[in-house]
Amino acid sequence: MMKKMADAEKKAGEGEGEDEAADSPKPAGEYTEFWKVYGPYLKMGVIEDQPNRIRLSKLIRFKSSHVDYRDEDDAYTDFESYVSRMPSGQKKLYYLIGSSLEEVKASPFAERLIKRGHEVIYFTEPLDEYLMQYLVEFSDVKFQNAAKEDLTVDDTDDEKRKQKQVRQHHRPFVKWWKETLVKAGHVDVDSVKVSNRLVDSPCVVVSSKYGYTANMEKIVRAQAMADQNAARMYLGKKVLEVNPNHPSIKRIRELWVEEGEEAAGAGTPASEAAVLMFQTSLLESGFEPAEPRSYAALVYKVLNDRLGVSEDAKVVDDFVYRRRRRRRRRSRSTRRLGPPSRRRRRQRRSCDGAQRAVPPP
Repeated sequence: MMKKMADAEKKAGEGEGEDEAADSPKPAGEYTEFWKVYGPYLKMGVIEDQPNRIRLSKLIRFKSSHVDYRDEDDAYTDFESYVSRMPSGQKKLYYLIGSSLEEVKASPFAERLIKRGHEVIYFTEPLDEYLMQYLVEFSDVKFQNAAKEDLTVDDTDDEKRKQKQVRQHHRPFVKWWKETLVKAGHVDVDSVKVSNRLVDSPCVVVSSKYGYTANMEKIVRAQAMADQNAARMYLGKKVLEVNPNHPSIKRIRELWVEEGEEAAGAGTPASEAAVLMFQTSLLESGFEPAEPRSYAALVYKVLNDRLGVSEDAKVVDDFVYRRRRRRRRRSRSTRRLGPPSRRRRRQRRSCDGAQRAVPPP
């Protein structure tokens, strides 16, 4: 079956496929319908059929940051089209994998790539994680997962020198941040570094070079028969990348400088902001927080400070107290007058007695 699908790509190259009929939307629409049904089988062919892997990879379709989603037939592209659109100087094929198109489009991993005009491939199926483990390159261009820490952006020599100076300037700051997270119990943080991928986001949590991505962690956790002990070795490798140009990061650095040696302790504004920023970035990056209750407690504390609620404020159920008083009053009137049915009988008896007491005319 995989060989027949590979032969379909050969026919497409001879003019019988959808690529030769660019002026007619019908073949593209027909292949889109074919891809929606048989796409997973083609991906399995790339994984299992090594001799035909290159030929089958030409049949793979996906969505990307450069695709117009308004036309469903044209909402997919392929690797050959991607390579043809690559700007000069781009040396990698960038991709992201997530559980939905909305998730990968909104993720902060590829902010700088997209701003520089680089196209990012969007994969949204669980099988794609395994597919990209076998599909290493296409047309002699290697693939690059934008959610990994080893992301390389095609910077100029001046940009590289500037980034080196920025990293040296913030080295004590990110070192303190890493120590603060470890003291707070986040031993899964491998390192904290200055990011070269962020533009608008304050920070992002990425996987180490050989660690699981957030999407892969979800897949592993969902497998009931998976070896959790073996998987834990890869689940714990995370890297926090901070954007030194973001106002929030600048403010945390100011607090760190103002507090001095006190910033190394727990409970200071700088340390609490650093921990909360990391835990929030975990969620935004698709990871699950290791301590949900501690994260929730820290969020509530920040909200209370914002609302002006004192830490010593007690929980008082005023509504229950008033309801008990009303219930107590009602019970007293019931004991004095009796239940409603008894009161109505008394009223009827008094009316009957009054009628009998009146003499006839």
